Amino acid sequence: MAKGLNVVSEGQRINLRVYQRFFYPVTQKWEGEEFIVYSDTGRQREINYNHIENYGLDDPFARDRLVRLARALNALECQKGERGIKECRVTICTNKELFDPTTVDIKYVPFDPERLQSLVAKIKIERRKIEWRKRMKS
Repeated sequence: MAKGLNVVSEGQRINLRVYQRFFYPVTQKWEGEEFIVYSDTGRQREINYNHIENYGLDDPFARDRLVRLARALNALECQKGERGIKECRVTICTNKELFDPTTVDIKYVPFDPERLQSLVAKIKIERRKIEWRKRMKS
């Protein structure tokens, strides 16, 4: 059995291999307030059919949306596979890990290295947010 998830996108059959990128939460304290930023570990693992419901990919339409979004972000790597079936690969992570650590609504999105900021930059952004919140209170 071939690895990957079967997807039909725009009338074309695709064998989609989905990988989850891992981030490490780093807790920081600034002016008495704690915040969390996520650091990229560079590690990833393949998602199989056993746990696709944890990633919201149990619905075939959700897999098609993932393919379209990854294609729009240039995060979809495709090549011609066996028997004319296209083999595609995409790496996903949560929106919380990639660009918004304060979000409540967590969704899996394609990993976009262009949106990835350095850990130092993320810490500076969160510190500025804390400073602005304190200014607004006073």
